[in-house]
Amino acid sequence: MDKTNPLRPAIFWDRDGTLIEDRGHLSEPGEAVFLPGTINALRRLQDDFLFFIVTNQPGVAEGAISIRDVDRVNAYVVSRLAEAGLRISAVYVCPHRRADGCACIKPSPHFLHKAAEDFGISLRRSFVVGDHPHDVELAEPAGAQGVYVCTGHGPKHLDELSENKIVVPDIRAAAEWILSRWPPHRMRHHVGDAAEIIRRGGVVVFPTETVYGLGANAFDRRAVARVFEIKNRPRLDPLIVHVADRRHARCLVKDFPADAWRLAERFWPGPLTLVLPKIDELPDIVTAGLRSVAIRVPCHALALALLSETGVAVAAPSANLFGRISPTTAEHAAAQLGTQADMTPSRNCTNAIRASHRCRERQGARRESGARRSARGNPCR
Repeated sequence: MDKTNPLRPAIFWDRDGTLIEDRGHLSEPGEAVFLPGTINALRRLQDDFLFFIVTNQPGVAEGAISIRDVDRVNAYVVSRLAEAGLRISAVYVCPHRRADGCACIKPSPHFLHKAAEDFGISLRRSFVVGDHPHDVELAEPAGAQGVYVCTGHGPKHLDELSENKIVVPDIRAAAEWILSRWPPHRMRHHVGDAAEIIRRGGVVVFPTETVYGLGANAFDRRAVARVFEIKNRPRLDPLIVHVADRRHARCLVKDFPADAWRLAERFWPGPLTLVLPKIDELPDIVTAGLRSVAIRVPCHALALALLSETGVAVAAPSANLFGRISPTTAEHAAAQLGTQADMTPSRNCTNAIRASHRCRERQGARRESGARRSARGNPCR
Protein backbone atom coordinates (compact mmCIF):
# COMPACT_ATOMS: atom_id res chain seq x y z
CA MET A 1 0.00 0.00 0.00
CA ASP A 2 1.18 3.52 -0.75
CA LYS A 3 1.71 4.86 2.77
CA THR A 4 2.05 8.45 1.52
CA ASN A 5 -1.52 8.51 0.25
CA PRO A 6 -3.66 6.33 2.54
CA LEU A 7 -7.38 5.83 2.36
CA ARG A 8 -8.05 7.74 -0.82
CA PRO A 9 -11.45 7.40 -2.50
CA ALA A 10 -11.47 5.97 -6.01
CA ILE A 11 -13.66 5.41 -9.04
CA PHE A 12 -13.40 2.06 -10.81
CA TRP A 13 -14.42 2.41 -14.46
CA ASP A 14 -15.49 -0.35 -16.78
CA ARG A 15 -13.79 0.09 -20.15
CA ASP A 16 -15.96 -1.07 -23.08
CA GLY A 17 -19.37 0.58 -23.14
CA THR A 18 -18.48 3.00 -20.34
CA LEU A 19 -15.31 4.88 -21.28
CA ILE A 20 -15.11 3.78 -24.90
CA GLU A 21 -17.58 2.37 -27.39
CA ASP A 22 -18.25 -1.36 -27.08
CA ARG A 23 -17.11 -2.72 -30.45
CA GLY A 24 -16.50 -6.29 -29.40
CA HIS A 25 -12.98 -7.68 -29.03
CA LEU A 26 -10.49 -4.90 -29.84
CA SER A 27 -7.17 -5.98 -31.28
CA GLU A 28 -5.87 -2.57 -32.41
CA PRO A 29 -5.57 0.66 -30.40
CA GLY A 30 -7.13 2.66 -33.21
CA GLU A 31 -10.38 0.75 -32.72
CA ALA A 32 -10.90 2.41 -29.34
CA VAL A 33 -13.32 5.36 -29.60
CA PHE A 34 -14.15 7.37 -26.51
CA LEU A 35 -17.81 7.87 -25.73
CA PRO A 36 -19.07 11.48 -25.82
CA GLY A 37 -18.42 13.39 -22.63
CA THR A 38 -15.88 10.96 -21.19
CA ILE A 39 -12.99 13.41 -20.91
CA ASN A 40 -15.03 16.20 -19.35
CA ALA A 41 -16.74 13.80 -16.94
CA LEU A 42 -13.41 12.50 -15.64
CA ARG A 43 -12.00 16.01 -15.39
CA ARG A 44 -14.81 16.96 -13.02
CA LEU A 45 -13.89 14.07 -10.75
CA GLN A 46 -10.10 13.94 -10.90
CA ASP A 47 -9.42 16.32 -8.00
CA ASP A 48 -11.23 14.07 -5.54
CA PHE A 49 -10.68 10.50 -6.75
CA LEU A 50 -8.07 8.07 -7.97
CA PHE A 51 -9.10 6.39 -11.23
CA PHE A 52 -8.86 2.69 -12.10
CA ILE A 53 -10.08 0.66 -15.06
CA VAL A 54 -11.43 -2.83 -14.38
CA THR A 55 -12.29 -4.83 -17.48
CA ASN A 56 -13.33 -8.39 -18.31
CA GLN A 57 -11.66 -9.56 -21.55
CA PRO A 58 -12.83 -13.16 -22.08
CA GLY A 59 -11.76 -12.92 -25.72
CA VAL A 60 -8.24 -13.76 -24.56
CA ALA A 61 -9.29 -17.15 -23.20
CA GLU A 62 -11.47 -17.70 -26.27
CA GLY A 63 -8.54 -17.04 -28.61
CA ALA A 64 -10.20 -14.06 -30.32
CA ILE A 65 -7.52 -11.64 -29.12
CA SER A 66 -4.23 -11.89 -27.27
CA ILE A 67 -3.31 -10.42 -23.92
CA ARG A 68 -0.84 -8.26 -25.86
CA ASP A 69 -3.74 -6.86 -27.88
CA VAL A 70 -5.57 -6.02 -24.67
CA ASP A 71 -2.49 -4.36 -23.18
CA ARG A 72 -1.95 -2.25 -26.31
CA VAL A 73 -5.54 -1.03 -26.34
CA ASN A 74 -5.41 -0.29 -22.63
CA ALA A 75 -2.15 1.61 -23.05
CA TYR A 76 -3.76 3.67 -25.81
CA VAL A 77 -6.77 4.51 -23.62
CA VAL A 78 -4.52 5.46 -20.71
CA SER A 79 -2.26 7.60 -22.91
CA ARG A 80 -5.18 9.43 -24.50
CA LEU A 81 -6.55 10.22 -21.07
CA ALA A 82 -3.09 11.33 -19.93
CA GLU A 83 -2.93 13.74 -22.86
CA ALA A 84 -6.12 15.28 -21.46
CA GLY A 85 -4.50 15.62 -18.03
CA LEU A 86 -6.20 12.54 -16.56
CA ARG A 87 -4.29 9.83 -14.72
CA ILE A 88 -5.32 6.20 -14.49
CA SER A 89 -3.61 4.70 -11.45
CA ALA A 90 -3.90 1.11 -12.70
CA VAL A 91 -5.72 -1.06 -15.23
CA TYR A 92 -6.95 -4.45 -14.03
CA VAL A 93 -7.78 -7.11 -16.62
CA CYS A 94 -9.48 -10.47 -16.21
CA PRO A 95 -8.58 -12.53 -19.32
CA HIS A 96 -10.70 -15.54 -18.37
CA ARG A 97 -14.05 -16.97 -19.39
CA ARG A 98 -16.74 -17.18 -16.77
CA ALA A 99 -16.67 -20.98 -17.06
CA ASP A 100 -13.02 -20.96 -15.98
CA GLY A 101 -14.10 -20.21 -12.42
CA CYS A 102 -11.37 -17.64 -11.79
CA ALA A 103 -11.39 -15.31 -8.78
CA CYS A 104 -10.95 -12.08 -10.73
CA ILE A 105 -13.83 -11.93 -13.23
CA LYS A 106 -16.51 -9.36 -12.46
CA PRO A 107 -18.72 -9.29 -10.41
CA SER A 108 -16.00 -10.58 -8.11
CA PRO A 109 -14.57 -7.61 -6.15
CA HIS A 110 -11.08 -9.12 -6.44
CA PHE A 111 -9.54 -6.15 -8.22
CA LEU A 112 -11.20 -3.62 -5.91
CA HIS A 113 -9.57 -5.27 -2.93
CA LYS A 114 -6.26 -5.43 -4.78
CA ALA A 115 -6.42 -1.70 -5.51
CA ALA A 116 -7.31 -1.01 -1.89
CA GLU A 117 -4.22 -2.92 -0.80
CA ASP A 118 -1.87 -1.55 -3.46
CA PHE A 119 -2.96 2.10 -3.35
CA GLY A 120 -4.51 2.64 0.06
CA ILE A 121 -8.08 3.01 -1.19
CA SER A 122 -11.09 3.56 1.03
CA LEU A 123 -13.59 1.31 -0.73
CA ARG A 124 -16.54 2.52 1.33
CA ARG A 125 -15.92 6.01 -0.11
CA SER A 126 -15.43 4.72 -3.66
CA PHE A 127 -17.62 4.17 -6.72
CA VAL A 128 -17.87 1.62 -9.52
CA VAL A 129 -19.26 2.73 -12.90
CA GLY A 130 -20.21 0.36 -15.70
CA ASP A 131 -22.77 -0.64 -18.34
CA HIS A 132 -23.39 -4.24 -17.25
CA PRO A 133 -24.94 -5.60 -14.03
CA HIS A 134 -21.67 -7.41 -13.33
CA ASP A 135 -19.85 -4.07 -13.44
CA VAL A 136 -21.85 -2.50 -10.63
CA GLU A 137 -22.75 -5.59 -8.60
CA LEU A 138 -19.12 -6.01 -7.57
CA ALA A 139 -19.40 -2.72 -5.66
CA GLU A 140 -21.70 -3.88 -2.87
CA PRO A 141 -19.60 -6.71 -1.38
CA ALA A 142 -16.61 -4.36 -1.38
CA GLY A 143 -18.55 -1.62 0.39
CA ALA A 144 -18.46 0.73 -2.61
CA GLN A 145 -21.35 2.35 -4.52
CA GLY A 146 -22.25 1.12 -8.00
CA VAL A 147 -23.50 3.43 -10.76
CA TYR A 148 -25.06 1.85 -13.87
CA VAL A 149 -24.77 3.74 -17.16
CA CYS A 150 -27.16 3.16 -20.06
CA THR A 151 -24.47 3.24 -22.73
CA GLY A 152 -22.87 0.23 -24.39
CA HIS A 153 -24.82 -2.83 -23.25
CA GLY A 154 -26.60 -0.81 -20.58
CA PRO A 155 -30.06 -0.70 -22.20
CA LYS A 156 -29.90 -4.39 -23.16
CA HIS A 157 -29.21 -5.63 -19.64
CA LEU A 158 -31.20 -3.08 -17.67
CA ASP A 159 -33.90 -5.62 -16.76
CA GLU A 160 -31.25 -7.89 -15.24
CA LEU A 161 -30.20 -5.24 -12.76
CA SER A 162 -31.15 -5.93 -9.16
CA GLU A 163 -33.38 -3.47 -7.35
CA ASN A 164 -32.22 -0.25 -5.73
CA LYS A 165 -29.28 0.26 -8.07
CA ILE A 166 -28.37 3.75 -9.30
CA VAL A 167 -29.10 4.08 -13.03
CA VAL A 168 -28.04 7.10 -15.11
CA PRO A 169 -28.04 7.81 -18.87
CA ASP A 170 -24.29 8.12 -19.46
CA ILE A 171 -20.89 8.88 -17.99
CA ARG A 172 -21.65 12.59 -17.75
CA ALA A 173 -24.70 11.87 -15.63
CA ALA A 174 -22.64 9.41 -13.57
CA ALA A 175 -20.13 12.16 -12.76
CA GLU A 176 -22.94 14.52 -11.83
CA TRP A 177 -24.54 11.93 -9.56
CA ILE A 178 -21.25 11.10 -7.83
CA LEU A 179 -20.45 14.76 -7.22
CA SER A 180 -23.93 15.41 -5.86
CA ARG A 181 -23.28 12.74 -3.21
CA TRP A 182 -19.68 13.67 -2.53
CA PRO A 183 -19.36 15.85 0.62
CA PRO A 184 -16.14 17.70 -0.35
CA HIS A 185 -17.73 18.75 -3.66
CA ARG A 186 -20.90 19.94 -1.95
CA MET A 187 -18.83 21.84 0.56
CA ARG A 188 -16.85 23.56 -2.19
CA HIS A 189 -20.13 24.90 -3.54
CA HIS A 190 -21.01 26.16 -0.06
CA VAL A 191 -17.58 27.77 0.28
CA GLY A 192 -18.03 29.53 -3.04
CA ASP A 193 -21.46 30.80 -2.02
CA ALA A 194 -20.17 32.01 1.35
CA ALA A 195 -17.21 33.77 -0.26
CA GLU A 196 -19.50 35.58 -2.68
CA ILE A 197 -21.74 36.69 0.20
CA ILE A 198 -18.75 38.13 2.06
CA ARG A 199 -17.44 39.91 -1.04
CA ARG A 200 -20.88 41.48 -1.52
CA GLY A 201 -20.97 42.83 2.02
CA GLY A 202 -22.79 39.99 3.77
CA VAL A 203 -22.17 38.12 7.00
CA VAL A 204 -21.66 34.35 7.24
CA VAL A 205 -21.21 31.73 9.94
CA PHE A 206 -18.22 29.45 9.33
CA PRO A 207 -16.26 26.81 11.28
CA THR A 208 -12.76 27.11 12.67
CA GLU A 209 -10.72 24.60 14.66
CA THR A 210 -11.84 26.24 17.91
CA VAL A 211 -15.41 27.57 17.58
CA TYR A 212 -17.76 28.78 14.84
CA GLY A 213 -17.14 32.35 13.72
CA LEU A 214 -19.37 35.14 12.41
CA GLY A 215 -17.44 36.74 9.58
CA ALA A 216 -17.55 39.80 7.33
CA ASN A 217 -15.14 41.63 5.03
CA ALA A 218 -12.84 43.47 7.43
CA PHE A 219 -12.63 46.43 5.03
CA ASP A 220 -16.41 46.84 4.75
CA ARG A 221 -17.50 49.08 7.63
CA ARG A 222 -21.21 48.37 7.19
CA ALA A 223 -20.67 44.62 7.12
CA VAL A 224 -18.52 44.75 10.25
CA ALA A 225 -21.15 46.90 11.95
CA ARG A 226 -23.69 44.14 11.24
CA VAL A 227 -21.46 41.64 13.02
CA PHE A 228 -21.58 43.79 16.15
CA GLU A 229 -25.34 44.24 15.82
CA ILE A 230 -26.08 40.54 15.29
CA LYS A 231 -23.98 39.57 18.31
CA ASN A 232 -25.14 42.54 20.40
CA ARG A 233 -21.43 43.05 21.01
CA PRO A 234 -20.09 46.35 22.41
CA ARG A 235 -18.10 48.26 19.81
CA LEU A 236 -15.37 48.81 22.36
CA ASP A 237 -14.55 45.10 22.04
CA PRO A 238 -12.22 44.60 19.02
CA LEU A 239 -12.49 41.74 16.54
CA ILE A 240 -9.95 39.21 15.36
CA VAL A 241 -9.14 39.37 11.66
CA HIS A 242 -8.76 36.01 9.92
CA VAL A 243 -6.51 35.61 6.87
CA ALA A 244 -5.46 32.71 4.67
CA ASP A 245 -1.70 32.95 5.20
CA ARG A 246 1.20 35.00 6.54
CA ARG A 247 1.59 36.86 3.25
CA HIS A 248 -1.93 38.22 3.55
CA ALA A 249 -1.35 39.08 7.21
CA ARG A 250 1.69 41.15 6.28
CA CYS A 251 -0.53 43.30 4.03
CA LEU A 252 -2.65 44.34 7.03
CA VAL A 253 0.12 45.65 9.25
CA LYS A 254 2.66 48.45 9.20
CA ASP A 255 5.33 46.30 10.78
CA PHE A 256 5.75 42.55 11.23
CA PRO A 257 8.65 42.14 13.68
CA ALA A 258 11.02 39.25 13.16
CA ASP A 259 10.05 37.52 16.41
CA ALA A 260 6.36 37.72 15.51
CA TRP A 261 7.14 36.38 12.03
CA ARG A 262 8.94 33.41 13.55
CA LEU A 263 5.93 32.73 15.77
CA ALA A 264 3.67 32.86 12.72
CA GLU A 265 5.96 30.43 10.89
CA ARG A 266 5.84 28.05 13.84
CA PHE A 267 2.18 28.24 14.89
CA TRP A 268 0.15 29.28 11.83
CA PRO A 269 -2.20 27.87 10.74
CA GLY A 270 -3.44 27.45 14.30
CA PRO A 271 -5.19 29.13 17.23
CA LEU A 272 -2.45 31.72 17.81
CA THR A 273 -3.48 35.38 17.56
CA LEU A 274 -0.79 37.99 16.93
CA VAL A 275 -1.46 41.66 17.72
CA LEU A 276 0.44 44.00 15.39
CA PRO A 277 0.29 47.66 14.31
CA LYS A 278 -2.49 47.97 11.73
CA ILE A 279 -2.42 49.83 8.45
CA ASP A 280 -4.48 53.03 8.33
CA GLU A 281 -6.81 51.60 5.68
CA LEU A 282 -8.18 48.97 8.04
CA PRO A 283 -11.38 50.49 9.52
CA ASP A 284 -11.21 51.50 13.18
CA ILE A 285 -14.51 49.70 13.86
CA VAL A 286 -12.61 46.40 13.54
CA THR A 287 -10.06 47.32 16.21
CA ALA A 288 -12.31 49.44 18.46
CA GLY A 289 -10.17 52.45 17.60
CA LEU A 290 -6.93 50.80 18.65
CA ARG A 291 -3.88 51.23 16.43
CA SER A 292 -3.17 47.50 16.51
CA VAL A 293 -5.05 44.58 15.00
CA ALA A 294 -5.43 40.97 16.18
CA ILE A 295 -4.72 38.52 13.33
CA ARG A 296 -4.74 34.76 13.00
CA VAL A 297 -4.66 32.02 10.37
CA PRO A 298 -7.14 29.28 11.37
CA CYS A 299 -6.12 25.63 11.17
CA HIS A 300 -9.32 24.39 9.57
CA ALA A 301 -9.64 23.29 5.94
CA LEU A 302 -13.01 24.94 5.32
CA ALA A 303 -12.05 28.18 7.01
CA LEU A 304 -8.86 28.36 4.94
CA ALA A 305 -10.78 27.53 1.77
CA LEU A 306 -13.25 30.31 2.53
CA LEU A 307 -10.50 32.85 3.23
CA SER A 308 -8.65 31.90 0.07
CA GLU A 309 -11.82 32.07 -2.00
CA THR A 310 -12.92 35.47 -0.69
CA GLY A 311 -9.53 37.06 -1.26
CA VAL A 312 -10.20 39.48 1.61
CA ALA A 313 -9.44 39.62 5.31
CA VAL A 314 -12.42 38.46 7.37
CA ALA A 315 -13.24 40.05 10.73
CA ALA A 316 -14.86 37.34 12.83
CA PRO A 317 -15.69 36.93 16.50
CA SER A 318 -17.44 33.76 17.65
CA ALA A 319 -20.93 33.17 16.24
CA ASN A 320 -22.86 33.66 19.47
CA LEU A 321 -24.70 36.40 21.32
CA PHE A 322 -22.31 38.49 23.38
CA GLY A 323 -21.75 36.99 26.80
CA ARG A 324 -23.12 33.57 25.82
CA ILE A 325 -21.20 30.33 25.36
CA SER A 326 -19.20 30.18 22.12
CA PRO A 327 -20.71 27.71 19.62
CA THR A 328 -18.92 24.48 18.78
CA THR A 329 -21.61 23.28 16.34
CA ALA A 330 -23.62 24.90 13.57
CA GLU A 331 -26.76 24.13 15.55
CA HIS A 332 -25.43 26.09 18.53
CA ALA A 333 -24.76 29.10 16.32
CA ALA A 334 -28.18 28.93 14.66
CA ALA A 335 -29.92 28.58 18.02
CA GLN A 336 -28.39 31.83 19.23
CA LEU A 337 -28.31 33.93 16.06
CA GLY A 338 -31.35 32.57 14.26
CA THR A 339 -31.45 33.71 10.63
CA GLN A 340 -29.71 37.04 11.13
CA ALA A 341 -26.56 35.94 9.30
CA ASP A 342 -26.77 35.72 5.52
CA MET A 343 -25.49 32.14 5.56
CA THR A 344 -25.27 29.54 8.31
CA PRO A 345 -24.18 25.91 7.73
CA SER A 346 -27.22 23.63 7.63
CA ARG A 347 -25.27 20.99 9.50
CA ASN A 348 -21.95 20.70 11.26
CA CYS A 349 -18.86 21.24 9.17
CA THR A 350 -16.64 20.32 12.09
CA ASN A 351 -16.54 19.14 15.62
CA ALA A 352 -14.76 22.22 16.84
CA ILE A 353 -13.46 20.45 19.93
CA ARG A 354 -11.43 18.11 17.71
CA ALA A 355 -8.64 20.09 16.13
CA SER A 356 -6.39 18.44 13.58
CA HIS A 357 -3.32 16.57 14.82
CA ARG A 358 -1.10 19.37 13.58
CA CYS A 359 -3.15 21.94 15.47
CA ARG A 360 -3.15 19.88 18.67
CA GLU A 361 0.64 19.76 18.52
CA ARG A 362 0.73 23.51 18.14
CA GLN A 363 -1.74 24.06 20.93
CA GLY A 364 0.43 21.96 23.24
CA ALA A 365 3.55 23.91 22.30
CA ARG A 366 1.91 27.32 22.19
CA ARG A 367 3.44 30.08 24.28
CA GLU A 368 3.23 33.84 24.35
CA SER A 369 6.92 34.66 23.75
CA GLY A 370 6.21 38.35 23.61
CA ALA A 371 3.21 38.12 21.33
CA ARG A 372 0.03 39.26 23.13
CA ARG A 373 -3.00 37.02 22.60
CA SER A 374 -5.45 39.91 22.32
CA ALA A 375 -5.84 43.54 23.25
CA ARG A 376 -8.91 42.70 25.38
CA GLY A 377 -8.50 39.15 26.63
CA ASN A 378 -10.30 36.49 24.62
CA PRO A 379 -12.03 38.28 21.71
CA CYS A 380 -14.22 35.25 20.97
CA ARG A 381 -16.71 36.02 23.74
